[in-house]
Amino acid sequence: MEPILKVSGLTKTFSRQRQADFTAVKNISFELFPGECLAIIGESGSGKTTAVNMIAR
Repeated sequence: MEPILKVSGLTKTFSRQRQADFTAVKNISFELFPGECLAIIGESGSGKTTAVNMIAR
């Protein structure tokens, strides 16, 4: 069976002036198959929304 969604090595780094770069999402990988559900959980500010926005594009 083929995955309906495959994410491999998803990373997002924000460049900031006067401060070091900030990595919001680092090396996320997963496969989602038909009939499966996916929950993304984590603390506030852990990159959940950033990851979902990147996947949705």
